[in-house]
Amino acid sequence: MKSRATFRSFLVAALLGLLVVATGWSAGLLPQAQAQGGDFEISVDSAVVLDGASGDVTLRVTPGAAAPAAMNGSVAYNDAELTVTACTMIIAVGDCNIDTDGLVKFSAIDPQGWSEISDLFVISVQNTGLASGESPLTLATTTVVDASSLELSGELVSGVISTVTHGDVNCDNAVTVVDALLIAQYTVSNRTGVDSCPLLDVTSEVLVPTIDVNCDGAASIVDALVIAQYSVGNRTATTTCPLADPTSQIYLGP
Repeated sequence: MKSRATFRSFLVAALLGLLVVATGWSAGLLPQAQAQGGDFEISVDSAVVLDGASGDVTLRVTPGAAAPAAMNGSVAYNDAELTVTACTMIIAVGDCNIDTDGLVKFSAIDPQGWSEISDLFVISVQNTGLASGESPLTLATTTVVDASSLELSGELVSGVISTVTHGDVNCDNAVTVVDALLIAQYTVSNRTGVDSCPLLDVTSEVLVPTIDVNCDGAASIVDALVIAQYSVGNRTATTTCPLADPTSQIYLGP
C-alpha cells in the first residue's frame, strides 16, 4: 500500500510538472494583449546646415516587433538658432503644424500599420543663429498605437542641426590637410563645387562657401596653402574677417 501511495504521488507530481511546463510553453506562443517595448523606432535626421542657409531633415518610422498604425508627436528645436520654414507630408494620412516657434507637431496614420521603414515628413530648417556647434532636434511622442489600438512602446531617436566653419570643405567638422587637398583639386577642376552639406559624393565634391580662409573673397590655391600651414601649427585661427595679420592667421569663422 505504501509503495502504491508513493507511486501515485510521483505520478501526480510528474503531471503537475508537465502542466506547468506546457502552460508556460503555450503562454510563450500566445500573443500578448499589450505590446511590449522595442515595438518601433521613430527618428528624425541630423543635418549640416551652414550659417544663413537652409536644409531638410526627414522624420521616419521603423517597425520592430509591432507595426505602428497611428501616432502623435513633436520635434522641439531652439528657435533662437533655427527656424522651421516648412513641414511637407509624405504619407497619405496625417498632418504637421509649425505655427508654434520652437515646436513642430505631427500626426500620422496608416490603417494597416507601417510594416517597413517609411518616411513620414520632411522638415525644412533654416540656420538663423547657429554659428558653430550643434543645435538639437528633440523628438517626443504622446501616442503610438497599432492597428488594434494597442499602445506601443519603442525608441525615439532625436537629431541635431550642426554647422561647419570656414576651412572645413568636406563637411567632417574638422579643418585638416585633407581640406587643403580638396581645395587644390578644386582649383584645377578635379572636383565639383557644391553649396551644402553633407557631400553626396565625397570623392568628387567640395563645399565651396567655406573655402575662403584668407578673407580675400576668392577660392584659390592660396587657401589650400593657408590650411596646410595651419595643420602644422604655422598659423593661428581667428573668427574675425578680414585677417588682422594675413601672414600668420587663418579664418575659421562661420
